[in-house]
Parts: sequence; C-alpha cells; structure tokens
Amino acid sequence: MRPLKSIWWMDLKLVCGGDNEVWFNNMVEWRFGNGMLTRVWEDAWLSEGSLKNTFPRVFLNSKQKRDVVRNMERWDQGCWAWEFQWRRQWFEWEKELVEGFYSVLEWVTLRYQEDDTWIWVEHASNVFTAKSTYFSLYKMQFESSKKENFKCLWHLKFPPKVAFFI
Repeated sequence: MRPLKSIWWMDLKLVCGGDNEVWFNNMVEWRFGNGMLTRVWEDAWLSEGSLKNTFPRVFLNSKQKRDVVRNMERWDQGCWAWEFQWRRQWFEWEKELVEGFYSVLEWVTLRYQEDDTWIWVEHASNVFTAKSTYFSLYKMQFESSKKENFKCLWHLKFPPKVAFFI
C-alpha cells in the first residue's frame, strides 16, 4: 500500500517539477552526530550517497547490514575506529575496492554530544521556514510555464479569515 501524501505537498511537487524531488533534496542535509540514527549501509549520509549503492560488493560481504554507525566502532589507542565484520576474507581482486571504501570513511568522526538530524540548508538557523523555501524555489530556474504556475500559487484568492494567516 502506498503511503498517503498531503494534497498541499502533491500540489507543490507538481508546480516545482512533478515527482522529481531533486529540488527538495538540495535543500536538506543529513547532519551526522553520534551515529545512533544513521544506518551505515542504507542511509545516504555521505556525499557519495548510500554505501550500499556506492559499494554494492562490499555491502554484500558485510555481516552488519542493518547496523547504525554507532554500533560499528571501537576505540583504538584513544581514537575512534571502524569495526566491520565480514562474512569472508577479501579476494585479491577486491582489495582495491575495499581500500576505496575505507578511504571514503576516513574523515568520519562521531560527535557524541549531538544527535543525528536533518537540517534545512536554505536558512541560516538550519530550521525550515516557508519563507526560505519560497525564496529558494523562486531562485531556481524553471521552464517558463512552471514559473507562471509558481507565481499563480502565491496569488490565489483566499477567504479573509485564511488570508490573515498567510
């Protein structure tokens, strides 16, 4: 069964490019904190996307396919380090791929005081606002027909009681 979506959300998506949600994905970012909510393989928490899609062969060899980042750690001489468990030893021809995998993860460090969270990159406070969304969408280059539809969205006639809140 398909999840229900708000009629307002469907209308906004239609005006801003149909089911293509690239515009929205460019406005949010996953802020990595303590790793308690970030699934190592399935979430797109790195700029490369999800590790599952970026390194499918490495993913298939993992014993920890559903673990969160926080469960994949160990302390080595006072420093945080990755602790992966593999189903089998790596073949010689796979070792370069695995090195690339580890080099992508090199920069990752946990921030134990912060939770993993979504942030709204279009506003200085990193909190969603309708105003920042409007200005961001307005700045985007849509085809002329979409621009006209977008303008129409903000010039709709509302009853006075509703217009007071807009």
